[in-house]
Amino acid sequence: MSQEIGNFFVGETIPVYAEFREDGVLTDPSTVKIYVTTMGGTNVVTNQGMTSESTGLYYYNLALENAGQYDITIVYTDTLSRKRARIMYLVAVQPLQVIQ
Repeated sequence: MSQEIGNFFVGETIPVYAEFREDGVLTDPSTVKIYVTTMGGTNVVTNQGMTSESTGLYYYNLALENAGQYDITIVYTDTLSRKRARIMYLVAVQPLQVIQ
């Protein structure tokens, strides 16, 4: 099941965060990669590493270039070498234009 992380405007660059815990303690996974596709299946980001902000907290700055839904999958390897995935999405909309 996907989790919505928000609605944003086309042209924004937003940080996508992921937090990793083991037994309630922030922990760094062995690997963290992000994949982003549009609803139409176009790859926006493929197999990119995420930046560590602190132990167990990673982010990726995602540029929203087109309107629509972006599906985000974060794949990571935990300390027991098991591959895991987190799935979420966001929606980008065109800003309103004022016509005078």
